[in-house]
Amino acid sequence: MRWRAMAIGLLSLLPAVGGEQEDAERLCEAGEAAYSKGDLAGAERAWRAALAIQGRLAPDSLNTALA
Repeated sequence: MRWRAMAIGLLSLLPAVGGEQEDAERLCEAGEAAYSKGDLAGAERAWRAALAIQGRLAPDSLNTALA
């Protein structure tokens, strides 16, 4: 019974993690757009924010390394 409650609790976190992953992806895209326009400061801000999210979600993942 205890495991079931824990599993339900963990499953309730999935939408939040998925939302953060989507936020990181959008920030990476925003960084690329800013970079292509020559806005290096804007690109850096977006990429650093994406890296912070990725580092929090999965510090040793490929997505973090790519960010």
